Amino acid sequence: MKLIATLSVAALLLTPSAAVAKACTIGPGATCKGADLRGKNLKGANLKGADLRRADLRKANLKGANLKNANLRNANLKGTVFNNNNWDGTKLGGTSTSDDDATTRVLPKDGPKIVQAIDSAKNTVDIVIYEIGGPNIVGQAGAPGALMNAVARGVDVRIIVNGQWYNSACGPTTSQQVCASNYKLNWIYATQASLQAAAASSASAGTVTLNFANNNFQVTHQKTILIDAADPASGAPLAAGQLPSSARALVSTGNLQSYGWASQSLTDPVAGCTQNDCVEWSARDFFVDVSEQNLIADIESVFFSDLFCGAIPPGTAPSTTNTNDLLETATPLTWSNGATWPQSDGVTGYPSPAVGYPFTPAAGTVIQGNARQRTLDVINSASRSLLIYNEEMNDQQTIDAIVKKSKELGPGKVKIVMTMNSGWWQEWYQLNKAGAQIRVTQADTSTDSSQLYIHGKVIIADETDAFLGSENISLASLNFNRELGLLMTTRVGASEKWLNSVRGVATLVDTFMDDFNTAGYLDWQVTPRASITSTSTGNFPMLCGPIPSRS
Repeated sequence: MKLIATLSVAALLLTPSAAVAKACTIGPGATCKGADLRGKNLKGANLKGADLRRADLRKANLKGANLKNANLRNANLKGTVFNNNNWDGTKLGGTSTSDDDATTRVLPKDGPKIVQAIDSAKNTVDIVIYEIGGPNIVGQAGAPGALMNAVARGVDVRIIVNGQWYNSACGPTTSQQVCASNYKLNWIYATQASLQAAAASSASAGTVTLNFANNNFQVTHQKTILIDAADPASGAPLAAGQLPSSARALVSTGNLQSYGWASQSLTDPVAGCTQNDCVEWSARDFFVDVSEQNLIADIESVFFSDLFCGAIPPGTAPSTTNTNDLLETATPLTWSNGATWPQSDGVTGYPSPAVGYPFTPAAGTVIQGNARQRTLDVINSASRSLLIYNEEMNDQQTIDAIVKKSKELGPGKVKIVMTMNSGWWQEWYQLNKAGAQIRVTQADTSTDSSQLYIHGKVIIADETDAFLGSENISLASLNFNRELGLLMTTRVGASEKWLNSVRGVATLVDTFMDDFNTAGYLDWQVTPRASITSTSTGNFPMLCGPIPSRS
């Protein structure tokens, strides 16, 4: 990365705190432990490898400073001004900033933090998820997990799960009870059995609600946990000013499922797991722990709407025209919200479940979410570097933007980490030919199954502005799904659509560079390869609402 020039000696001779025995000269490798740098103008300073532990940098100006490999542990950065900083490898443990409302966690190592969040719930836990089920999150009779424990102590648990599991035996006229027998839904019914067992075992149990997702979207791919964000008496979403101090939202890139869980038994689901893979957080993923009340209230309101099949809160009547006004959301919440267009009855709305989303929708289509444009905006804003994690790579508009940016920035300035998948070979060819560096893990191959599966969806521009969420770089994800992500920045004073999180962005950058430089990952070379595409037959979904009994 380009280093930023060191300031002149005269400008950098600063008075240290009493804990420092001599003057502190700022520069590469500087030793300024405990220094008093309050309000100092360090714009453009080269602090590569500097030791600033316990330093007081309140209200300092660090615009454009190079903080690569700097040690800022336990420093006070409250009110510090950042913009276009190089955070690669910066150590921030215990650092105090002005952005304590959000903490970025790294999976798999921080997986237990999800259990701790559920354990903290006092009244309600609301989850919207693509896949769920495992010994730590759910559990089973005799070995309860976090959600079973929550129900047993009186917490109301509501879960919305994706119902769009393609089943060629299921069609528009097939009964939902027959469709529900699909083995792909085993983990849903095992989750239901476990939570009902927890409710039956407690005299003061909370309620259990397990619904298939809103059919206004091709797939519900959102991954969010809401703690104490609903009224425990009515289940209605609480407004920002009504939320208790325990309220929080975990906005994640990852699912909550142990692979193999419930594959053999609904009442002994762990029997389907092996010792090594029965864990709900085995892939590279991230989640942001949000405590800002307005964001929690907004997410809970959309959850309530989706729980009742598109209802307009506080009402519960299903709707195929309600879009929750998410297209122009001004907050950091970044939504994929499906697409509407004029239907056969002349009403503009979401398509019916029997019709679904074609890839060439009719004239008058409006993408109702802001995720596509915001993703493009982050990519187009990069002036020095672009770092990308993703599981999928087939949205041509986004790929074109990355290709263009790679050519502008030069070879190696765009870096991508993904898992080997022949379905993206043609797209990788376009990107690599434009100068992007692509490294792939072999987690799904026999070559090295111990390597991490890359499931995270993160885009970072200039190590300053980041997108994190459930949205993949795919046409369906950005156009037709229900997804949720966040925009985060290190720039103090950024607009309201950004969540200020110095540590959050630095965590993403640091983790990305560690993964990118992991020995054994493959460097993707410029080699045209055959495009491999898959097709699915049968696309009739489980309908929105309480999961039906099986046939």
